[in-house]
Amino acid sequence: LIGLAVLCHGKPIGHVAAVLLDGQLRAIQALYFDGPLSGTRRVEGAQVKLLGRVSVMVEDKGRRARLREEPIRRALSTSGVRLGAITGALIDQRSGRVAALELSRGFWEDLTQGRQWVFHYAVNRDSEDVLLMSEGGEKP
Repeated sequence: LIGLAVLCHGKPIGHVAAVLLDGQLRAIQALYFDGPLSGTRRVEGAQVKLLGRVSVMVEDKGRRARLREEPIRRALSTSGVRLGAITGALIDQRSGRVAALELSRGFWEDLTQGRQWVFHYAVNRDSEDVLLMSEGGEKP
């Protein structure tokens, strides 16, 4: 979604700068976008009406907001072994829900094997680490 045009009532109002997911990494909580003159703005996830291939449609122009940097989440196996980091998400265009998370196993593994998609996961509420329910995943 990063870089897609943001439209409100058919008019372009900016480009997606970041997407904030909810605590369980299952849905869009907020969308940050940069406007040409308005700076960075935030639109709540409920205001996002359509996710397309070339643009995102929202109901409201949002409010000015400072872009929050989210910490990179660690990915752990169910036995507690560190597998890598969650670096991205695949979002279903129709529902706006997270379909999969992107797993980076490190620079060399990403270079030689590519990153993997993880479809079955849970989030530890205390540490905010992502527990992968199945080993491995599919390559994007």
